[in-house]
Amino acid sequence: MKKILFIPLLLFAFTSLNAQFKYKIEYDYNVVANSAAVTPGASVEVYVSARNENTTVDSNFLTAVFPAPGPVRRIRDEVVEYTREINNFDVFHFASSGGASCPNNGTTQNFRFSGSECTFLPFAASSGLDCFFFQQNGLQKLFQIEDFASLNPGPGEIKECDGANIRVSSLCDFSYSVEATILSTGQKITVLPYENHGSSFNLRPSDIPGISTGETFALQVFYVENPSMAANSNDISNTVTYRFTACAPDIDTNVDPNPQGIEPLCNGE
Repeated sequence: MKKILFIPLLLFAFTSLNAQFKYKIEYDYNVVANSAAVTPGASVEVYVSARNENTTVDSNFLTAVFPAPGPVRRIRDEVVEYTREINNFDVFHFASSGGASCPNNGTTQNFRFSGSECTFLPFAASSGLDCFFFQQNGLQKLFQIEDFASLNPGPGEIKECDGANIRVSSLCDFSYSVEATILSTGQKITVLPYENHGSSFNLRPSDIPGISTGETFALQVFYVENPSMAANSNDISNTVTYRFTACAPDIDTNVDPNPQGIEPLCNGE
């Protein structure tokens, strides 16, 4: 019995260690020294690491080394695959002239992470970071990329008159683009350009110029502006195949569904 139990446990451990978690990272910060605590020209260092409990997942999630007062701008827009989920951040900072007004100089603060954020990353809180602070430019996002095909199950047929709601995420609005490929010709058409879009969008025939009724096409999402098109690239989704189908003719609501009978006429009358 012990041997029977050991094998599933070993397989579970192996699967857990080899699991992959694909995250979309979007942030844009100005990192600024606290002028009340740090003298101009002093060296300021800020290191943010993403973690799973006590294990570091990304030691360079955000790094800023600059002379006070700054600011320095840090921008990140990419998809990164980790072997563990992120559930907290460590923030270490050091200023060469902190003084008494910078009591946490040279220390590390920890911030918990809920698993997905679409507006504000927790490490940007100013509390306890007395040698510097973050200025947030726009919305900051960190969430797991979901399988595109799994988000859009179904027969792959879209009524031309209705269109279809295509889901890209169940978590956040974010920056992405969408491309359609007409399979019979290989023609590629940009459905949505790379910019911030909703977590879903409505697709109609007018979004794919030249598409014919019944013609098959494939949709694909690009999660970054200049994606790698290599096989198994994290920058792009898998493809979902669709075709537009004709709608039934509209019923004329002005026609009486119960018309009065008409007496037959004989020839010659």
